[in-house]
Amino acid sequence: MLLSKNDIENSRIDVIDSASARLDMKVEQIITEQVPISVEKDKVYPFWTDGKWSYHQLIKQLIEQVGKSNVLISTWAITEEPLRVLFRLKELGLIGSLKGLFDYRLGERSPKGYAFAQSFFDDIILIENHSKVTVIQNKTIPITVIGSANWTKNKRLEAGTILTDQTTCEQFYTLFERKINETYKKRN
Repeated sequence: MLLSKNDIENSRIDVIDSASARLDMKVEQIITEQVPISVEKDKVYPFWTDGKWSYHQLIKQLIEQVGKSNVLISTWAITEEPLRVLFRLKELGLIGSLKGLFDYRLGERSPKGYAFAQSFFDDIILIENHSKVTVIQNKTIPITVIGSANWTKNKRLEAGTILTDQTTCEQFYTLFERKINETYKKRN
C-alpha cells in the first residue's frame, strides 16, 4: 500500500521507504492509544510501553507536535538507533540545543553510540547517573518526560509520565544545568 502525500503530511512521518513508514505509523498508533496525539499545556499523561515501542519513538512524536525545541536528556544508556532519531530531528531543525547527562560507563557499554552522540550533541556530561528524564523546551508546550526506560530499543514493559507544566520543565532544566556546571567546575 502506497501512502499519499496527504497521508504522510498528516501523520508527520519522514518517509525513507513505504515499509519503514508503515512501521512508524503502526508504532505511532500504538503510542497514541496511551498518550493523546495532541498533548495540552498543564496536563499529566501517564504511559506504559507494554514492550511495543521505545522511548525515542514517544519523544519523536512529542517534538514533531510542538515544533522546534531545546532538548535535555538524562539516561543510564543510549544506543545508536535512538541517537539516529535525535540526529535526524536535529538535522531537520526540530531540535535546537541538545544536551546529554549520561552514565560515566556509556563509552564502555555503547562505544559506537557514544562516539555518534559526541558528533552532534551540543554538550555531553558523563557522571554516575541512573535517572531517565527528558526535558523538551519550546515556545508552545513545556514537556518533561520521566520514566523507567533508557534511550534504547526496548521490548520490556516500561512506564512513565509526561508533564506539560512550565514549573516542572523549568525545575528539571535548572537541575540539569546545575549538574552540568558542577561537573565543569570539578574538571577545572
